[in-house]
Order: sequence, then structure tokens, then C-alpha cells
Amino acid sequence: MNIWAFHLGIAVATQFFGNAEERYFVVVRKLNLIFSLFLGLILLSTHVSNASSGEPGNTSPASLLRERFSGASSKINISQLGSKSWTCTLYRMRSHKSSLTQNNFYAFSRQASSEDVKNSGVQIIKDYSVSDQGLVGNRGPIMDLIRSTTDGKLISEISIPQRTAENSLLNPSTSNDLASVANKNRTVIAYADCQSK
Repeated sequence: MNIWAFHLGIAVATQFFGNAEERYFVVVRKLNLIFSLFLGLILLSTHVSNASSGEPGNTSPASLLRERFSGASSKINISQLGSKSWTCTLYRMRSHKSSLTQNNFYAFSRQASSEDVKNSGVQIIKDYSVSDQGLVGNRGPIMDLIRSTTDGKLISEISIPQRTAENSLLNPSTSNDLASVANKNRTVIAYADCQSK
């Protein structure tokens, strides 16, 4: 008896309001489509976010450069540096922005009777000295550590001191900070991959 009342109610409603059941299913289908699109966008954005975050399993440029720098030799042949101008591609670690290629980034000249070299290139650090970690130059808080690769190129790790509690409000640490290979108390801000011209 209740089924007949339901069908009679639908028939009466259809006469007065049009086909309510059909409108109901149209609305349900539209809501289902909107929900599916929304869910799809969430899944896509999560996938893109994970792919670009450098999570384990992803080979990020930062990890490749870090690995290359770690494998490079800290023994620099200073006599070979002086006769070349070095064009470098800088990879910024914090902003993850595209790389920047800079001609004449390094142009070294050896200082008389010492293991120190002068840089007349566009890099802001001008004075370098040989250390057991590689060729090291400092200017203020910035340290540039240069090593040589087996294919005759240079790779440089440019770093700053890790932030301390007193300056963390002005310059907060991010999860993207990458510790220096040579000094765990420093944060890498860029790698420079260089070849001579």
C-alpha cells in the first residue's frame, strides 16, 4: 500500500512541478561530477607536490649536485686554474628557481710564492686559499668551496652559517635547507657547475 502511495505522490508531483525525480537525478549527477573533479584536482596537486618536493625516490637536482660535489676532488691544481676563465651555471637551493649561467664567474690568478689565488671574475669572493676541503674563499658569512671533477670541470658549494635561535625570527629556517657537505654547521645556498672557456 505504501508503494502505491509513493507512486501516486510522484505522479501528482510530476503533474504540478514537472518530473521531480528526473530533476533530482540531474542534480545528483551534477554534484557527483563536481565532487569527482574536485577529488581529481586534489589528487593531482598532491602528486605534483610530492614529485617536486625531492622526497626519497625522486632524484632532485639538489641531491645530484650534492652527490657530484661529494665525489669531486678537494685537490685543486692551482697552476691550471690561472690560465682559464670559468663559465658557471648556478643552481639556487632555497628558491628552487631555474639555474643562472654566468660567464667569467671565476678568473683565477696565482699569488706569488703562495697557495693563495685571486679571482678577478664576477663572483663576489675575490680571495681564495687551498685547504684540505678544496679551494676556499670567504666574504662575510658567505663561503665558496671549490672542488675539481674528473672531467676537468669545477664544482662549487656556496654556503652560509646555519641560523641560530637569535636570528631565526628574521630569517626562519625552512625544510628545504641543505646542510653543507664539508661543514654540517653551514647551509648550502647554491651549487655552481663550471667549465673553462
